[in-house]
Amino acid sequence: MEAAQLPVRFLETEMICNMTVGETVFITPWAMMVDDDMRCYLNGKYTYRKSSGGTVTMRVERRHDGYHVFVPEGQKYSPSAISWVGATKDDLIPVKGIH
Repeated sequence: MEAAQLPVRFLETEMICNMTVGETVFITPWAMMVDDDMRCYLNGKYTYRKSSGGTVTMRVERRHDGYHVFVPEGQKYSPSAISWVGATKDDLIPVKGIH
């Protein structure tokens, strides 16, 4: 049996890796991980929204020097090995600034 192909109109394009310089978006806090050396990375395959709501509470700005993250009040992180289900090392985006 042959599988159906997803029509392009259903393809997710609003991913962190596709942000343009000057763009501000909102993501879920777990789209960012902290490694054992306290370096922060975004999973570029995570989707974003243009406004916050529900669990989409962390603001991200893509500036000329890179990605800047505004951590929501009360959000905490535990440093660990970088890993996401379905992500590869190529999906990691270093965070330039934490605010």
